[in-house]
Amino acid sequence: VFPQTQMPVFIFIGQLIVLVSLWHWIFSYIFQQEILQKRVLVVGAGWSGTEIVKVIRRSNIYHQTGYQVVAFIDDDKEKYKREIEGVRVVGNSEELFAYARRLKIDEVILAVHTAKNIKGSLYAALVNCENFGVAAVPVNIVFETLTGKLMVKQNEHGDYLLTYDFFSPKKNSLYLFLNRLLNMLFGLVGMLFTLVLI
Repeated sequence: VFPQTQMPVFIFIGQLIVLVSLWHWIFSYIFQQEILQKRVLVVGAGWSGTEIVKVIRRSNIYHQTGYQVVAFIDDDKEKYKREIEGVRVVGNSEELFAYARRLKIDEVILAVHTAKNIKGSLYAALVNCENFGVAAVPVNIVFETLTGKLMVKQNEHGDYLLTYDFFSPKKNSLYLFLNRLLNMLFGLVGMLFTLVLI
């Protein structure tokens, strides 16, 4: 009762490749829709801030992120009102909470390197944002989640340095559940097609 040729196996593998590719494209497209995007404010328009904006704005369909970068916040007066990577620096850390409310921000990406860079005014604004329901997430966690890589920077001597301590991010449970459910569904559809061909 086993098939005499290997053709059904090759057909199954071909269907599986097509269906998995289609699923990844559809899933990326769904989470790219504006209604599902998180509006983010990046605190710090230095190297880390510009790197995360580049990653978020990557146009490859398999890397659509679900983030919409609205603006930068930076305490450097030279950067105020300038556009960096196509994103405007709108104010300083004292204005963070006001801009988070005004621009209807869902998440603040914290792109400052160390705890000593978080001054009292920035810390107070972050606490206000958290109390208002706007999550503050370190840039390295967002970078690792989007790229699957650690955020590293090359110094002037050519050495590569970790920009932040290593942290393994916890993925959104709804995302993981939907991803698993739809992967299983497409797997079952592929198996059914194969059984019909046999």
